[in-house]
Amino acid sequence: MEEKDRLKLVVRYLSGECDDEEKKTIYQSIQTDRQLCQLLKALQVKENIVFTEDIDIAWQRVKNGMEKVSAEKRFRFAGLAFGELFSRPWRAVTVRRTLQFASIFLVLSVAAWSFKFFRHHLIAPQPDYQVITVENGQRTHLNLSDGTHIVLDAGSTLRYPQRFYNLREVFLQGEAYFEVAHNQHKPFCVHANHATIRVLGTRFNVRAWKENPAVAVTVAEGRVALSSSNEAAQKAVVIPKGYFSSLTEEGTPTTPVAVDVESHLRWRYNEIRFKDASVEEVMAQLQRWYDYQFDVDDRSVLKQRMTVHIQMTNIDDVLELISILTDTKITKDGKTIKIRAKK
Repeated sequence: MEEKDRLKLVVRYLSGECDDEEKKTIYQSIQTDRQLCQLLKALQVKENIVFTEDIDIAWQRVKNGMEKVSAEKRFRFAGLAFGELFSRPWRAVTVRRTLQFASIFLVLSVAAWSFKFFRHHLIAPQPDYQVITVENGQRTHLNLSDGTHIVLDAGSTLRYPQRFYNLREVFLQGEAYFEVAHNQHKPFCVHANHATIRVLGTRFNVRAWKENPAVAVTVAEGRVALSSSNEAAQKAVVIPKGYFSSLTEEGTPTTPVAVDVESHLRWRYNEIRFKDASVEEVMAQLQRWYDYQFDVDDRSVLKQRMTVHIQMTNIDDVLELISILTDTKITKDGKTIKIRAKK
């Protein structure tokens, strides 16, 4: 279908002039042409195109009228003074009809302009998202198309576009360290569980695990804005370099506090510190790092709190430390670690 015919069909559809066969054509096109689907929705909202007569007749009148006016200009207007054009009755009729054709042509021209404008300017390309999940016991380095570098910890999942268009945004489940390429015109957004982190260019860490209800952000360089995904941007908390803040699912970001940033980033080098963390959170990290499953007979053990510094060395040394802190008996059975209360 030529562009002119395609445009006429779109205008007829928006004007309610389509017959059943034409509607069927439109519906079939919508199924295979996503841009056309978005265009129709956009035009229905943004434009107010209403015709008082049949579109085909109007289109034909435009063609015939413009040809007729052109002929009259060649044969009737030749040699006449400008004032005579408006002094005779037939001239007034010609002028009125010319204005009528021009008005119809103007409406169709506006529709054509709208079609091309929405298609090429307002309907942005849709990014092609990729998903990467890091296996337990592994760690992954990733470079994005804008130059941003990311380190993903074991068990983490990141959804990101192969190429950024109008927005720079990624979706994280787990823990990652970001070195964001600076672009003052396109902020970088990390969506992590219920939190959104916005930056221009900086280095920071995001921890967003399922077993922990709080999303934690530590800034190594620059500044970031932390807010709830369900809240307005003005309620965001700005975290400067060397500070830490967290956000629970129900609450607002905590007031940023100064921390030893490197201690929050040591997981990249197989070292992690837990402060007043639940045993469940600690075991979840061990499961990701060492790729073991934990079998706990007394679930109350998981609610205990502990402060511990763990280095990824021999798993037996780590388990011995956990056993002492929780007053439990820990044994290994293949890839399963059994934790039992001491009798």
